[in-house]
Amino acid sequence: MKKCKKLLPVIVFAVLALFSALMTVTASAAGEYRVIVEDFDNCLTKDEKASLVQIMQKTADKIKLNVGYCITADLDGRTHQYYSDYRLDTNFGYGSDSVMLVMVNSHDKPEYANATDEISTAGAAKSCFSTSLIENSIFPRIYEGLDNTSATSVGTPMKNVYKGLSSAQYYQACVEYCRALEAYSTFGGKLLSFVSEHIAELFMAMVVAIIISLIAANATKSKYTKKKPLSANNYIDKRSIQQKRAIDSFIREYTTSVKISSSSSSGGGGGGGHSSGHGGGGGRHR
Repeated sequence: MKKCKKLLPVIVFAVLALFSALMTVTASAAGEYRVIVEDFDNCLTKDEKASLVQIMQKTADKIKLNVGYCITADLDGRTHQYYSDYRLDTNFGYGSDSVMLVMVNSHDKPEYANATDEISTAGAAKSCFSTSLIENSIFPRIYEGLDNTSATSVGTPMKNVYKGLSSAQYYQACVEYCRALEAYSTFGGKLLSFVSEHIAELFMAMVVAIIISLIAANATKSKYTKKKPLSANNYIDKRSIQQKRAIDSFIREYTTSVKISSSSSSGGGGGGGHSSGHGGGGGRHR
């Protein structure tokens, strides 16, 4: 008991250090998330862009990611994947927790014959939204809005901004994009990214926790003294056992055969041509 009292200040200090480390990690994760609407092909009205910024900000704050929406007819000599990564990095920073939707209006240019709408992800968003999720779940939701000929927005929408589509349809595409992000965002993905970003602080917290455990274990162990070496002979009353003879009897023999498969399976696909540090997936060619 006296030893435990002597160790109490050490334990208290270790607990405070652990708490401080965890508080540092939590504080570094906090922050305001940003949004951006880029309309390089004039497919949205001023009122629609202002409204989308408000909608996207609510989504960004809810899913704890930066959210971007870009409409373009010029990929600046890049592939559609690299261009979406470029817009994400330009607006939010390389490696930031961000997701960026780029709607590519090809205008039937030969150089854009293979270009598609694209979503780029980075940081926590990369783990939250896999390529299959983007292509099979998020983009279908986006096209529900884009293909809705009865789509409405705010103010007075523009008609026939691109191949018969109205500005209201581009507006609704972004609305559905935000709804899909909220529906499919996962805590697990953000947690994995958070751990990878703050591994140093978490490692320090683990070391402090281990030190506390060792101190407590040694304090408990010191209360006990080993009287004799560990041996089964210590538990045998030799006066009560008399061995007459020893006989080895063969009973039977079993042989077991186990076949081990040499084949192996591979994992899923990657980001589909995105630059280093990015993930994402593609939609339609338009």
